[in-house]
Amino acid sequence: MDLTKIKFHVIPGQSSGSTAIYLIIKGGKRTLVTPSVLKKKVPRLFKTIQDAQIPVDTGVALVGEVPYPLVKGGYVKEVRHRPVVKKLPKSATRVFRVHPRRLSEKQRKKMAGGGERGKYLAEFIEEGMTGEERRLRARERSALIFSEWTRKESAEKREKREARRSRADYEPPESDKPQKFQGLGAKDVAKMAKLEPTEVRKFLRVKKIGKRGGRYAFTQAEAEKIARAAKKHYARRAA
Repeated sequence: MDLTKIKFHVIPGQSSGSTAIYLIIKGGKRTLVTPSVLKKKVPRLFKTIQDAQIPVDTGVALVGEVPYPLVKGGYVKEVRHRPVVKKLPKSATRVFRVHPRRLSEKQRKKMAGGGERGKYLAEFIEEGMTGEERRLRARERSALIFSEWTRKESAEKREKREARRSRADYEPPESDKPQKFQGLGAKDVAKMAKLEPTEVRKFLRVKKIGKRGGRYAFTQAEAEKIARAAKKHYARRAA
């Protein structure tokens, strides 16, 4: 259906730059209104439609004031937790949320809200963009600008870094991170004590000798001392 040829009911200055509502009322009467008109004329129907949260360019059937999704052949109703397509009764009202692009520029100009100004007003009237679509476009533009700025900044930093490294007096910076203590581990102590690594680890746990940086790591003197103590420990247990 060509909605541009249907009479469009608006309240000047009280409309919004978003979506219109197209109604096919019981008996076949068709009308195209803005939400503000519907709220003023039929507040109960407006609240029902608002609560239904109809997605743009889709519709619902109001059967006994209960909204059901419209589909080919009728409407969908859940019966015993299963969706069932039912025939649309003559008393039902069909409600559609219409995207502004389906309207004419003249209609969009009529429904443009009092808060619409400048380029936002032009985008709504000329392109039929909703407020949400305009916000998405603005975010996309901001992301592109930021991405371009980041790319240029990275390129400048890379050029400076390469120029600095190409100088004859360049010296690579020393790492600020403290060097991990390597040391001798439980296997090294086990070799000194002629024991199994598992035995040395058990001994270390019994004596509550902790790990350095998540692993056993000892100096040469510490490893020799632990090896002697572990050897004596297991010798006494064997006796």
